[in-house]
Amino acid sequence: MSELRLNTDGHIIKFGADNDVTLTHVADTGLLLNSTMQLQFNDASQNINAPSATVLDINATDEIELNATLVDINANVEISGTATTTGVHTFTATPVFSSDITVTDDINLISDSAQMTFGANSEVTLTHSHDSGLLLKHTATADDKPINLVLQTGETDMAANDVIGKISFQAPDEGTGTDAILVSGAIQAVAEGDHSSSSNATRLEFMTGASEAATAKMSISSGGIVGMGAVPTGDLGDGLHIKTSDTGGGAAANSKELVIESNHASGSGMTITSKNDATGRIQFGDGDANSRFEVSYNHSTDKFQLNTAAAVALFIDQDGHVTMPLQPAFNVNSATMDNLAINTTHTVQFNSERFDNNADFNTSNYTFTAPVTGRYQLQFQINIEGMDEDTSYYRFKINTSNEDYNTMLVDPSLYDSDGTWHLVTYCILADMDANDVSTVKITVTNDGAAQADVSNRSVFSGFLVC
Repeated sequence: MSELRLNTDGHIIKFGADNDVTLTHVADTGLLLNSTMQLQFNDASQNINAPSATVLDINATDEIELNATLVDINANVEISGTATTTGVHTFTATPVFSSDITVTDDINLISDSAQMTFGANSEVTLTHSHDSGLLLKHTATADDKPINLVLQTGETDMAANDVIGKISFQAPDEGTGTDAILVSGAIQAVAEGDHSSSSNATRLEFMTGASEAATAKMSISSGGIVGMGAVPTGDLGDGLHIKTSDTGGGAAANSKELVIESNHASGSGMTITSKNDATGRIQFGDGDANSRFEVSYNHSTDKFQLNTAAAVALFIDQDGHVTMPLQPAFNVNSATMDNLAINTTHTVQFNSERFDNNADFNTSNYTFTAPVTGRYQLQFQINIEGMDEDTSYYRFKINTSNEDYNTMLVDPSLYDSDGTWHLVTYCILADMDANDVSTVKITVTNDGAAQADVSNRSVFSGFLVC
């Protein structure tokens, strides 16, 4: 017999002494192996069977190989072992991995604006910015939700000068090589001392390269001191310390916000450079005004200038001439005073100003008021006419709040007749306190006639010396 035909639907072929294995024809479908029986290959360890009505197992001792141009799986796939592939995985939907992923080579996100998300709510994203770089973002819109990138070290014993974290900048593909491909810049956090339960003192170093791998050029200490220069670790003052070499010196307690230090033979200094027709300035301000004092240099006029309370206090021109517009200095002329009464001390009526730099002279009461404590040069020139020869004397003096400076006594009786005119001059360096006043006085004794006159050509002047 060359073939076996079962020509009716539903025929069953039974196997075994007790018919435990059956193979049943299913009309227009195929063959059915009964219950959980197996179809075995080679040995019992390699088989296909259905352990339940919903599960089909394919079992092999070592390997199951599927050879085709395409294997189409229309179901969820669960792999409990290791999956090794040599081709390319293409996903038409977003793959979900419920545990860690280990990638032993590159990961390529090959679309513009590709994004990686982090967190159960995907609130932190890392997004590609076309031809620019990467954008790290916290997507939450509530208040106080910044993005925070933390660089952590695994060291368990931080010692002085250990680097905690570092960001470096480099152009490794620069064609000229050598210095060009070294690290050009960096920012690093460095332990200032051994960290402990009570200290994590750390400085930030900002590093740049010139013809070298980047080295520190600026630092911010744990105390907030900003150090700059060839020796960038600031150790003086409370603010900015610009240091090119160590002098071993210190900073004054009331002047420590900016310290410039150099041990160079030429000393240390600061330069302010401006446009050649502009003005360079240093301003001093307070809570009440932005400019209480100003030091400035006008490059178009080559004039150095000091301002106090927004008013010009001192000029030095390009030839070194010094002028002080607010320096107390006055020059006043007297009114004509006719027939000076005898037995009287007269205040000379200086009521006409030639100049009064700081407005310290009052022409209504003929008085100079010292604006500050100091030494004042005071002088007068009195032109007096018609002194009576029968008058015993005329006394001239400069009067101040704390001193009378008497000059010569003029005795008209020394002359053969009444004097036509006399010129009396006197000067003194007077010590005056702030708000002290000064006047010029003439005393006429109690004899003779009231006939002497003070000419309007008389002058009183003065200025602050020191």
